[in-house]
Amino acid sequence: MMQKAERRRIAYLPLSVAALLLVSACADLQSIRKFADTAVDVPGYTALVKDYPKSAKRLIRINPEEESDLRQLYAERKAQQPGLLALHEGMTAYMQALGALASDEIVSYDKPARALEKAAQAIRKIEGLDSKKADQATGAVISLTTRIASTATTMFRQRKLRQLIDQSNTDFQIIVETLHVVVGTCFPLSLGIEATMLDDHYGPILQEAEKTPPSKRTASETLSIELLRDTWLERKGDVAAKIETCEHYAKVLNAIGQGHQMLFDKQKELSAKAVRERISALTEDVRMLRNQINDLM
Repeated sequence: MMQKAERRRIAYLPLSVAALLLVSACADLQSIRKFADTAVDVPGYTALVKDYPKSAKRLIRINPEEESDLRQLYAERKAQQPGLLALHEGMTAYMQALGALASDEIVSYDKPARALEKAAQAIRKIEGLDSKKADQATGAVISLTTRIASTATTMFRQRKLRQLIDQSNTDFQIIVETLHVVVGTCFPLSLGIEATMLDDHYGPILQEAEKTPPSKRTASETLSIELLRDTWLERKGDVAAKIETCEHYAKVLNAIGQGHQMLFDKQKELSAKAVRERISALTEDVRMLRNQINDLM
């Protein structure tokens, strides 16, 4: 009786060991899941995209003589928005898929192919991208999201995590690099122009108004000067906060790109301690930057 029970225990031992190894592997990959979740949770980009054309419209109030050109710029930037959002959607959808696979969950992506392709084509309209980079980014978004959709359809799971990383790194890095150009160059350049034009508008007006000594100003004049200065400082502060948001988001993109490149380079040892520690450090960097962006919004 004892011998039979002992044989049964030994027979089930490999299955028990396999189960423990599976649990251990899942736990080891949780650092990748946290990295992916944190990357997806960073705010700011959509708000910057929506504000991008509005910057041109705001300047009409202080440069009415350039209204026609500024309205044209507003229309052009509105046309860029689908492409700008498609870039971000490509990155976030991929990170969501990466996180799902790291947790052995089913990948879910149901963006209609035609809608995606139409949005991605608008990347070619983005101001500040040369045609070659725009074409590469367009192809990368379509390729990456098509792969994610295929992953969802075929119900790939954790066993396909390495394969997804291996096949997607080139497209992913193109998207991250393009987003970095947008957030690190295009948006700050536009905002910097707005800041300069605010100074050019409000500065001379205040300078002229302040020629009158305070003792000789009427109460109405004093109040007007104070309101004008407050408006100037408030609008400059708003622009400065957006520029700072761009700077933080560019650093987020650096961390995300570095993290995925490391996963690609170390794809055969994703659960190794060194990989987990490095990806956790990058996750903390992204979390800190995310909090700073939240404080600015």
